[in-house]
Amino acid sequence: MGCLSGSKRSPRVQQRNEPDEVHADGLGPSRVIPVLGGPSVTEANVLHPDVEAAWTPLLLSAGAGLLDCQRLEYGFGLLLLYLGKSGVSGIDVDRMRAVLDEEVVCTAGQLRRILAGKVDITPEADAVLSEGLKSRNHLVHRFMIANAGRFTEPAQRASVIEELRQLRLKVQAAEHLVRPLVDELSTKLDGVSLKDYQELSLRVFRGVQENPWGRPTKE
Repeated sequence: MGCLSGSKRSPRVQQRNEPDEVHADGLGPSRVIPVLGGPSVTEANVLHPDVEAAWTPLLLSAGAGLLDCQRLEYGFGLLLLYLGKSGVSGIDVDRMRAVLDEEVVCTAGQLRRILAGKVDITPEADAVLSEGLKSRNHLVHRFMIANAGRFTEPAQRASVIEELRQLRLKVQAAEHLVRPLVDELSTKLDGVSLKDYQELSLRVFRGVQENPWGRPTKE
């Protein structure tokens, strides 16, 4: 089962013996601008408040998109955990908990493939999940750096934010397919629905109830 079996692997960096490829066009603006664009967490922002102000809408949307992506990936893992608890064969519940706690590494793609082997997925749902995962990967690994150069152009900024919004919608559509299944199994196995968890979280957020999860909330 790939990441759900075997021992945890230690990260390795393999040395390249061959020389780095030298591009004929050198380090032109298309390669340099992405790593320069956007505000940083350094004091340099104070010198360019107009830059920070321009980037803020994109960074807020990207942060929300990152949460969408993490919800989808965590949803895959949580659904697999509940399937294991409900008796579906081939899912080690303890190891699945370790995946959710980041003690064992499973990529979103690996979790999705494992899930596809455990539940029946219609072609329509499979297409939504595939598109959501593809959009998730692009948003997490590439979108911001690929579009940083475009975002330096005022006329392009609205288009970049809209493209990001479209990626988020596809990720959300995939997560919304997984969520009802998690809700059903959570209610059946734990006696608590997602709505119950949301209401409880809201009470904690508003300070009317102490954190009930057995560990302090990070400050």
